[in-house]
Amino acid sequence: FSLTFTPGADEALYNFNRWDTEIQNALIGLDNVYRYYLDKDNYLTAYKGQWENETTFVMNVEDFERPPRGVTSRLTFEGSKVTIKDFATTYNGSWEITAEIQ
Repeated sequence: FSLTFTPGADEALYNFNRWDTEIQNALIGLDNVYRYYLDKDNYLTAYKGQWENETTFVMNVEDFERPPRGVTSRLTFEGSKVTIKDFATTYNGSWEITAEIQ
């Protein structure tokens, strides 16, 4: 995945792939308003986020078509690494991964 932020913009670009290798592009609302994304399989998802501090971006995801319906992702950037902590709000599940930024 990749995130692209433009200074002063009220949206960020979120590029990702889900179950295949096709890259999908969604917008993340930075103004506390969800941006809706309908993927190629007609699944509707909404994204909004904000910087918690200089190194941590918090993204809220609402998935309307399949569980989990709500996920909060905390992305913490340290040097060339990012740690992602996800918490699924609908069933209180969580996971964490640390990866090298390329």
